[in-house]
Amino acid sequence: MPARRISFVNFKGGVGKTSLAVNVAACLAHDLNQKVLLVDCDSQSNASIWLMGIARWNVRNSTVGSSIYGAFLPNLPPVINNIVPSVVENDRGMILIPNLDLMPATYELMDLEEEYQDNQGNPFYYRFYEHLRSLFNQYDYILFDCPPNIFRASKCAIFASEEIYVPCNPDRLSQIGLALLVTKIDRFHKQTTLQQQLIPGFAPAKIRGVVLNDVDGRAKVDDAVWYMGITIAKARLHHVVSDDANVLTQRIRKAVFAAKVVDAYLPATVAEGDQGIKDDYLNLARYIHNTPLNSRGDADGTQRQARAPRRAARQTPRN
Repeated sequence: MPARRISFVNFKGGVGKTSLAVNVAACLAHDLNQKVLLVDCDSQSNASIWLMGIARWNVRNSTVGSSIYGAFLPNLPPVINNIVPSVVENDRGMILIPNLDLMPATYELMDLEEEYQDNQGNPFYYRFYEHLRSLFNQYDYILFDCPPNIFRASKCAIFASEEIYVPCNPDRLSQIGLALLVTKIDRFHKQTTLQQQLIPGFAPAKIRGVVLNDVDGRAKVDDAVWYMGITIAKARLHHVVSDDANVLTQRIRKAVFAAKVVDAYLPATVAEGDQGIKDDYLNLARYIHNTPLNSRGDADGTQRQARAPRRAARQTPRN
């Protein structure tokens, strides 16, 4: 069974896209024993620096084509060579999550937005999909951490995904941003119809749910949840939202610990500290794991048994 491919997307910055992508990926790999690839699609490289540490990331940043941007450059080795296997290590170099790989971003990804030209026969997002497709059968999950926009890098992730989760804060700006995101994704799907038809069995990505992040336990979120639910209901008319999509009850609480793990270059699940936040991320990962898409592109409404994890067909050498 090909990997489930999931993007974390929101226009708004500061809503926790990277923290959700990193920690859900880590929980799927560490706690649920799934083979996971995290693809960093943000030129700021926050997810990459978080998981690699600054020293290892600096090596990649100084090497042309050694990151996700290698997929857009001609005459470079296959994209699998740009993967950092078993990326999470402690300060003694011991691997902590063998099942979690990373396709890192570096600052050269900025060139995709500013300098890259589609002069190789296919649009950039289709070229990215074709490079990534060789990895679909090597993982249980491929997760995409997207920048706070829907420019080229985000479009690559959305085109390569089947599912979208939208991180939000429980506030009015997030409600407005959700409606705009639906419109933009719908427009992108329509613009890519020709390329979709070239891929057998292709199904455009659908929004599966809104994840409330950084929720203050003392704050009332009922109004925000209600308005976001209305937005999702209206969005079903655009066919970019799955039938079961909603504002998830699996929420991530506000906590200092969530920021401290970044400084330790570790995901929460393998860091020492707040068990409550660890449980929040794990509960979200379990929900996603137990709510797959069926072949029609909508959730089947049942809690399936977790599928057996796989191992990558080949293990890339550590750089």
